[in-house]
Amino acid sequence: SMTRVLKLIDPDVHFRVLHILEEEVLARPHVSQMLRIRRVKWELLTMLRAVMPLRDVFTTLMREGNTLVRPETRVFLRDCHDHAVRIVEEAETYREIDASLMELYHSSVSNRMNEVMKFLTVVSAIFIWLIVIIVAIVVAIHVVVVIDVWYFVKVIFKIILVIFDYRLGFRSNFI
Repeated sequence: SMTRVLKLIDPDVHFRVLHILEEEVLARPHVSQMLRIRRVKWELLTMLRAVMPLRDVFTTLMREGNTLVRPETRVFLRDCHDHAVRIVEEAETYREIDASLMELYHSSVSNRMNEVMKFLTVVSAIFIWLIVIIVAIVVAIHVVVVIDVWYFVKVIFKIILVIFDYRLGFRSNFI
């Protein structure tokens, strides 16, 4: 367990992992990235749970009134305390970066979903018009015995409206 914690203490490892994850999330968010972000979060929490009690122990041992520790050992304990404080601060910083990375992931997924919804809205609008035209033609074939010229003019006008609506969607970057 302590060997695992010592492997987690290297700050460059977490910095590199978080940097790579950020680039991947910006390029194309995927569920596997969210799981990796959560794993880094739990690794940082494990490291904090292991190092914070050590920091408190070093603080207690460094007190002037403590007779169990010799003065020359206090210098060593002060260095150990400084290292423990640095590790805790770095872990807290990386936890904040990890939290912002999770927010970035959720934002990227939400933006992607908005793009898909815009596309589906345009497609559904086009197909609704086409279905209306097809139903109108089928009803006209079954109901109208005499061919009415104005009816075909209306159908052609509706087809032109669908094409115009589709092209307008492309011009306004809605599709």
